[in-house]
Amino acid sequence: MWLLIILKELIQDLYEKNKVTILRILTLSVIITISSTNLFTIWICLELNLFSFVPLLLNKISTNEREASINYFLAQTLGSTIFLLFSVILFHVSWLMKLNITLLIFIILLKMGAAPCHYWYPSTIRIIRWINCFILSTWQKLAPIFILTYIICFNLKFPNLEIIVSLNALIPGV
Repeated sequence: MWLLIILKELIQDLYEKNKVTILRILTLSVIITISSTNLFTIWICLELNLFSFVPLLLNKISTNEREASINYFLAQTLGSTIFLLFSVILFHVSWLMKLNITLLIFIILLKMGAAPCHYWYPSTIRIIRWINCFILSTWQKLAPIFILTYIICFNLKFPNLEIIVSLNALIPGV
């Protein structure tokens, strides 16, 4: 019990000292992601974005906010791992190109919290504070939206765009 109290005080103290740095890293990671064309750089900036937003979620530690931060972290980590796998390793195999781009789009939808990959988003939004809800609903979605735009614009032979748009229209957010 005393360890949790010390940990709580330590996180709040670090957060107060580094709040400006955390917000700068959050902003800079999105800007670099938007301006980058290298998939590895995009992945690194998405990870910076993830690791700069988690301390904002853990500012005031309660059981519910810990749950929300774990939900967010697990969903983003799953998306980042699969994004790295499919963009770096399998992107050069020509016969897997259509499958790879489709999975890459679903991974970006998972990281963005958009349907049909939005299982983590409503439970996280329901718990976190309003300012974090605003950041998660606006600023955190900019980089994935631009990545989706890059994928769709530079890959003109993407046949499943209509299916994804239809799924987003048919499955409303909770």
